[in-house]
Amino acid sequence: MPIIASRTLAVAALALAVGCGSSTAPSAPTPESIAGSYVATTFTGQQGTAAPINFLTTGGSMSIVLTAAGRTTTGSLVIPNSALGAGLTASMAGTFAVNGTNVTFQQAADTFIRNMTFTVSGNTLTASGTFNTVVVNLTLARQ
Repeated sequence: MPIIASRTLAVAALALAVGCGSSTAPSAPTPESIAGSYVATTFTGQQGTAAPINFLTTGGSMSIVLTAAGRTTTGSLVIPNSALGAGLTASMAGTFAVNGTNVTFQQAADTFIRNMTFTVSGNTLTASGTFNTVVVNLTLARQ
């Protein structure tokens, strides 16, 4: 085999090996990879052009524990009385599902959390949605 052809073949083989072995695409989240305890680090509500209400600074909270085995959840949601309406305290006991980079929750408590789709990014779950003209923004950070 001529030297030029051997070198070309060697370079092609090296490029193929490097291309196959250096994938930097992150793997899709799994119930096991996102399992853990999360707390709200951003939790706001805004109606129309009114100033947003930061529920965390007015006594609100959300904590949720995701367990890979059985894809179960526990935790609580607390929203204080505000200009947006009456307060709420609800259990986050239920289940979760992972689809690509999205996570959804299903709890017995009928809250807006069941209607939000959270996006996984590292150690955070982030969602935004509009419910009865109130825009809710929620970021949960793994502890």
